[in-house]
Amino acid sequence: MHQSPDHPAERPLGSAAKTVLVLSASAVILLCYVSYVVAMLLLALLLACEAVLLVAGARFGLAGFMGSIMRRHAPLLGILFRSFWLNQGTDYRLTIQRAEAPKLFALLENLSARLKIAPPHEVSIEMNSGAWVRLPGYRRGAGRTILGIGYDLLAGLSVSEVEAVMAHEMTHAKLVRRGLKHWLNAGLARTVRVASGLAEVVDAYRRAKVDFTVATALLHGAGALAGLAAGLVAKYSRQDEFEADRGAAELCGANPLRTSLQRLEAMQEKLARLPWPERVAQLQLDESFSRWLVRELALQPPDPAHEAPPEARDPFSTHPSLRDRIAALPAVTATARDDTPAIGLLAEPDRIADQLIAEIQRVLADQEQKDTRSLAKWLDKTQKSSGTDIRWQQLPGFVLVPAGVLVGIAGLLDRVSWPTETLALAMIAGGVWAWRLGRYRDRARLPVPAFAALKRAWQADAAKDLADREKQLEEDLKGQIAAERKQHRQITLLLTDGYAALAQCDYLRAHVAMRLVLARHHKSVEAALGMAVAAAGLHLHDQMGAMLQFLQKQTGFATPATCWGAAWALTLAGDWSSAEALLWRKHAQEPENPTFLALLAMAQLRRNKLQSAALNAGKAVALAPAETEPAKLLAEILLDAGRLRDAAKLLEPLESAAQTDPELAFLMVRLRLLQRAFDAARTWSAALRAATTSAQWLVRLVEAFATARSDEDATRSFNDALAAGFYPEAHLALARLASARRDKATARTHLAASLDLEKTVGEKGAGPLPLFNVILGAVVMLEEPRAGCRAWIATFPNGPAPATPAPLAKRSLLVHAPDQAAAEGYADVILSALQPARPPARASTLFWQPAPKDQQPVRPVRPGVVCVL
Repeated sequence: MHQSPDHPAERPLGSAAKTVLVLSASAVILLCYVSYVVAMLLLALLLACEAVLLVAGARFGLAGFMGSIMRRHAPLLGILFRSFWLNQGTDYRLTIQRAEAPKLFALLENLSARLKIAPPHEVSIEMNSGAWVRLPGYRRGAGRTILGIGYDLLAGLSVSEVEAVMAHEMTHAKLVRRGLKHWLNAGLARTVRVASGLAEVVDAYRRAKVDFTVATALLHGAGALAGLAAGLVAKYSRQDEFEADRGAAELCGANPLRTSLQRLEAMQEKLARLPWPERVAQLQLDESFSRWLVRELALQPPDPAHEAPPEARDPFSTHPSLRDRIAALPAVTATARDDTPAIGLLAEPDRIADQLIAEIQRVLADQEQKDTRSLAKWLDKTQKSSGTDIRWQQLPGFVLVPAGVLVGIAGLLDRVSWPTETLALAMIAGGVWAWRLGRYRDRARLPVPAFAALKRAWQADAAKDLADREKQLEEDLKGQIAAERKQHRQITLLLTDGYAALAQCDYLRAHVAMRLVLARHHKSVEAALGMAVAAAGLHLHDQMGAMLQFLQKQTGFATPATCWGAAWALTLAGDWSSAEALLWRKHAQEPENPTFLALLAMAQLRRNKLQSAALNAGKAVALAPAETEPAKLLAEILLDAGRLRDAAKLLEPLESAAQTDPELAFLMVRLRLLQRAFDAARTWSAALRAATTSAQWLVRLVEAFATARSDEDATRSFNDALAAGFYPEAHLALARLASARRDKATARTHLAASLDLEKTVGEKGAGPLPLFNVILGAVVMLEEPRAGCRAWIATFPNGPAPATPAPLAKRSLLVHAPDQAAAEGYADVILSALQPARPPARASTLFWQPAPKDQQPVRPVRPGVVCVL
């Protein structure tokens, strides 16, 4: 087989060369362990010395300086210690018994007998196209064997091809040195964990523009060890794969294994377009799930003479390239084949699919609960470490507790009678009580608007005359308080007005009112709370962050109003994890409030916690049955989860309202697409178009059709959206469709159009800037991975440069390319697309430098402009 000189073939090694490889990999892993133990001892010694200097320097006011140094070094020791505890991954699989797949078990037993090993002790099914074998134990061919098979693999391959794949896995069970494999993989996992943890620390300090010499030095050493270990362990793993391929070919013939590898490679494109909700929904339709999946994954028979395209070899890949695997197989010989779909190896494939999806959902629900508990712990920790500012109301407690301790010590030393000790205890108890009593308590109740009002406010168009309206509101509010001479009365009136505005989700009026309060009393917690919410509603995120930081120090978000206000602001800002934690706390305080439940469900939806989201949205609907917005939210969650019957039952009573409500009409489209009722989906698509002229709904409509693999409808709607205005997200979606057709030229045309900064973005369009890195990623994905690329940073000049796009001034581009000249070429393509109507900035005028060593690619990457830094 022809092999390009740029992509030299990898071949199975001889026994002597493999022995050298095994010894080298083992020695490097041992070196990693020794290095990390030495590093831990040195760090512990360094921290001990710093602790001594901390105590000694306290007399000279150096305690704070030494404490800050220790706080930097201590986490490094924690990273090294934690690397020795590896977390076990989550399994999404279903264990099956012989009665559920007698033909499959018979096939495995036949292969095991021919290999002279015990058959698998456990067989599991997963919802993917993979196959794997886990081998507890220490010796070759001894110990338990746990086999995993992908349901998609059974649906997409023939019986003969699956037999070849199983022969490959069972050959692993016979030949793999189990103890050595565990030693290498566990050592590598720990090494990579150390390097990743150190990289996060160094990157955080680099973003803050602070040098951290100790962490950087450790990262250089750990990174070098991790790279060396990963390369050797991966090479050893690839040799295991060659051995297993050879064993499978000897058992089943080379042709079934060859075609299975080719078909699995080709199936990945189809599998990428079979979303999880559609799989769940398919179980609820009349058609057999297994027959549907076999049809969706059907491929043309691969040509045995077909040569896999050249691939850049990845030195850290655990599997050889498809091209190398096929080249290493023996010559094809005529063998009897069973080309019936391998899904027939399961006795009742539809029932297995039902049980497997139910098991996956159970595990997902368990993971969601674990995440919820983690959020609760995070919030408890945050609240305990917050609220540290001492209020004047707490000063008596601050004085009484130390005084009581001193009185008690004096009584013990002087052997004074028990009344003195009683007095000391009373002083301490009184101090604690005064301290707790002096903590912040809510003085005003923050309003809780209905979920529908909150939703209308964040979906409303931004006012164009914001500055003029703000000025007018300020004059009106100042006029309302002009008659009040006392400042506290002015503050009360402004707070009342601002909170009333928040009840109506009038964030601008609330913002002005809170700003006037803070101008009179800059430490007003109530005003800061209202300002945080209003600033978030106006997308003033820096101001919101400052207010929340002040509130956290003052209150720890421990009171009902501050907890709700922080949750409200964070929800508006899109910080869904923090918002979920606070909303859980508010829900616990007021379990019958539908607004908290609906917002909690929305935060969980954004974090893909679909089962928890559906549960809470369902409760919100039950508490407010007359409200449509919670029902819409629940319908969206159910559709995202693929719960077709529940979604249909919920949406059926809303069909008449959907004729005039674009959001409901869109949900109807999604419902019909999941039901594979494309004519009905087109009917509801027409209803949506009649209900609104907004092009944003056309963009969402096409995304739904594209997800359902109805590409003609998707392309037509995208073109309609583009006719209504400039929508970069529409160009991006069209590029993805073209890429799926392997039409890279059309894809590049659409991606270039989506970067145009000179066009006016259509109504509620995302614009090129928010999508900039996403678009760059799509451009890079059109390239093939290449070995030998370097990372380059190109910085735009600080001075005036008319050709430089304003949003990129003083910013930098990260580019992957073999050399600087090639990097400049990739950058020129992007710069030309940004301003097509004028002479673009030239990449050669930028300041170019190699990226830092820890940012350099160590494996093949796709060349191009990766992102804006």
